[in-house]
Amino acid sequence: MINCDIRNLCFLFGQTKLMKILNSLVLMAGFLALGQSAHAAVIANYDFEPNNLSGTQADIDGSAQTDWTTSILFDNAIGTGAVGAPNQDPLNRDLFTGNTGNFLALSSNREGDTGVPTGTTGESTWFTFDVTPSTGTTFDFTGQTASIDTYAFNSLGSGTSATDWTLYFSLDGGSSFSSLGTFAGATAGPSAGTTGPVALSWSLDSLGTQTGTVTFLLDPVSTAQTNGVVEQRATGFDNLLVEAEVIPTTSEPVPEPLTILGAGTAVIFGSHFKRKLKQKSKSKG
Repeated sequence: MINCDIRNLCFLFGQTKLMKILNSLVLMAGFLALGQSAHAAVIANYDFEPNNLSGTQADIDGSAQTDWTTSILFDNAIGTGAVGAPNQDPLNRDLFTGNTGNFLALSSNREGDTGVPTGTTGESTWFTFDVTPSTGTTFDFTGQTASIDTYAFNSLGSGTSATDWTLYFSLDGGSSFSSLGTFAGATAGPSAGTTGPVALSWSLDSLGTQTGTVTFLLDPVSTAQTNGVVEQRATGFDNLLVEAEVIPTTSEPVPEPLTILGAGTAVIFGSHFKRKLKQKSKSKG
């Protein structure tokens, strides 16, 4: 019987070489265990880089989508805005340049609506997107946030551009929505040009843990003058981010580091012992 203890291994490999082998096995075990653990992640990222504006598509998600899928950012605007142009027309929606890069600028006229996703009347000019965990994965929103950088623009010599921003969520595919809160964004007075960013953040604690699709809805509503095309008076946003702790569930348990260490040591010793036997066999021949 082979007694595979540390003394035998030290004799076969030498203490220094053995320590290097054991350290490598410990690191490998740690990385394997870490790779399967829960981790905080940005599960939605819309930064309007590059320009992906096209009809109802406002932007494409830039998150990793490793254990989840995230839809495009939909522009659900209906009706007409300034000068009778459609709300998705460049006269009412365009990309401007701000301190954080591109931001989506929306005419103050377009956002002069009173509609909310709970059934009241008015033009719906909100944005929606879905995040869905992969099978066996859970989102934990406790202690996590959603955020945007807001901007305002005014090239006219009078009036103000200002907007309130409300974020909603739905757990039933958009049949009903709950508000996460309303905050005032950046404002721009007469001839101010571009102002901002003013960062806004919403707590996601009320979502708890979710294993199904979560639909988010961002609703901007103008709170000052509501006339002018986007090149005259506008407000907008950049860096729409949603964070969550992503908890993957694996079908096979992750081996304990000591189990990996023991198995690795046995393989090394076995390979070395087999090599010794071959050498002895050749010497006899």
